[in-house]
Amino acid sequence: MPKITVKEYAVHRGVAWRSIYRYIQDKLIPESALSRDGKMVLVDPVKADKALDRHITTRKQLLQKVDVEGEQVEPGTKAGNLSFHEARTLSQRVKAVLLKIDLEERTGKLVESAAVRTAAFNTARTLRDTLMNIPDRISIILAAETDQLKISALLAKEIRQALDELSSKE
Repeated sequence: MPKITVKEYAVHRGVAWRSIYRYIQDKLIPESALSRDGKMVLVDPVKADKALDRHITTRKQLLQKVDVEGEQVEPGTKAGNLSFHEARTLSQRVKAVLLKIDLEERTGKLVESAAVRTAAFNTARTLRDTLMNIPDRISIILAAETDQLKISALLAKEIRQALDELSSKE
């Protein structure tokens, strides 16, 4: 097949000529499929088609099969024009899912992620503040102690008390 211009090749592929230039720029059409006649770029359609078929999925190919509720169907059979019964069934399924989500929200099984993040942040902040206050509260007592076991017991008691205080708030 003789080489054709980019615009003619775009018509052959069913795309805009800008897309063909983009394919050339992105190296999806190999240099071996291209030649120049002055400023005009010529395309070998056979080589270019082989290269593009490996890398490009066209809109036409995507529309060949449409997925409706997990079933592969041909266009025009179900996807484009649902019957009244099928549309109503689909509508009822969507309503059932929305009702289930609403029920889970009301029963507390489902919560907003922003509320969870805020609560976790506030809890962590409270814990941090409580733990950071321990040295200020017991530093004088620890400075007077010389027994390592007593110091360790005092620190453990204060940390446990801070954690218990946090868990009793919830």
